[in-house]
Amino acid sequence: MTLKNKLQMKQIYRFALIPALCLLSFHNGKLHAQAPQKPPRLAAVIHEEYDGTRFKPSRDSTKIHWHDTCGTGFNYFTYASGSIPDYFFTSLIDTPAATSVRAYHERWLQPFDTMSTYAPSPSGTGYLPTPSGITAQTINNRNMPENILIQENGTAVRREELFYDASGNWKVSRRYNTQTPTGLASTPNNIDSFTYDNNGNLVSIKYVDALATPPYVDRTSMRTYDNNNRILKVKDSIRFGASDPYQAYGGVTYEYNSSGQLISVTTEVAPVTTGVLANQYWEGRTYNSSNRVETHTFREWSGTAWDTTQRYSYSYASVTGNLETVFILQGPSFDTTWRVQWHYGSNNRWDSVISYRRIAGQWLRSSKVSYLYNEFGQITYIDDKSGWNPATNAWYYQHGDRKARCYYESVPTSVKEKISALPFSVYPNPTSNKEGLHIRSGGEAIRQLSVYNISGSLLIRQKINNPAKDVVFDLGPLASGTYILHVSGEKSKGSTKITVR
Repeated sequence: MTLKNKLQMKQIYRFALIPALCLLSFHNGKLHAQAPQKPPRLAAVIHEEYDGTRFKPSRDSTKIHWHDTCGTGFNYFTYASGSIPDYFFTSLIDTPAATSVRAYHERWLQPFDTMSTYAPSPSGTGYLPTPSGITAQTINNRNMPENILIQENGTAVRREELFYDASGNWKVSRRYNTQTPTGLASTPNNIDSFTYDNNGNLVSIKYVDALATPPYVDRTSMRTYDNNNRILKVKDSIRFGASDPYQAYGGVTYEYNSSGQLISVTTEVAPVTTGVLANQYWEGRTYNSSNRVETHTFREWSGTAWDTTQRYSYSYASVTGNLETVFILQGPSFDTTWRVQWHYGSNNRWDSVISYRRIAGQWLRSSKVSYLYNEFGQITYIDDKSGWNPATNAWYYQHGDRKARCYYESVPTSVKEKISALPFSVYPNPTSNKEGLHIRSGGEAIRQLSVYNISGSLLIRQKINNPAKDVVFDLGPLASGTYILHVSGEKSKGSTKITVR
């Protein structure tokens, strides 16, 4: 990882407060119309924005995981058959009066083979008919990419070839960039190579400038480890010509305590004209007797001394061990001080998180985030407030604050999409309650049948005690209307619409 990447990671880590994660698992019911026994998957997040008078929808996120609210690490995705997220798709409404704008439509696999991005049309009423960007990957038999081609507006702008050793370690990367309006260069622009030790630790990276004559190594990154395979030091060097000496470019040093916990990270950056490393950033951690982080301090080097820029102090509940308070001190003289207080309900889940700011020697409330949960412990509602008024004992809502409502599916896959992983046929369709619905599988034996209404609510679930490829399904309790039939085999699933007369 380059020094730039590390600095970016440090900043991301420094200011990240991790939200509660939504649980994802699925229900295998046995009887008709039973409530799910395991958490359903997130289906939608609706955001609202306060305009000074009332809340209005700011954007709708149908069947999308939002990382900043109820997500689990993905930005957004919908579901194909099974529990693996094969596709993710974004459909945003930027204002309540706007038509739904399909800003992106992308395919995601692990790893993906092709991903296409469709930009919104200038009129804002749809999306452009051809992809604005396409990333295509060729996957090897280890399920890793070997060839990556990136196109923008129909023109190839980059291609990368990746090579691996027998252990699957990434050994060489060759990049071909756009050289002419008609295509890519015929020879690599850059070649990166990676070296590992016997434990599989990455110990060196060489960045080769292939445009030079002859090619030469213009950057290196070296890594050292301790006997426990913990990284101790990263040292980066750079040079500008094949005959020039290497100059120190940057480095990171790590230190651990006797329990193996990271206690300090020192980041160094060098002006490349001198090659002398200057201490730029330092962060240190201390731990309490329960091995939980007690303090986290950040400092910057002024040229002559370390100036403390930020310090986090953590306190925990004596009985539950839950995080209770974080004090955040900022500035060389700590003239700006924050306090974040966590409040828990009877199930040890956050009820609210309140931030305070110290002004004129007093703690004044700054913001409050409240959480509501469903019976599975999943977040269903997030309320973000700011602007506490002590005189009225109430919060002001400032423009830009958002409320979010989170909705979950009652089925493993979206019933609004036809899924044909398990081929099957149904007859008669339309059908009546008296006839019964005949279902014939074109693949594996049928093990479970479920019926949902158009809104996605589960109406019937029946387990087939003796799985078979031909099944007659009794629709007796259903009124006339249109429904979604979900058919499950051992590994495959499929859905289709049925009509009851």
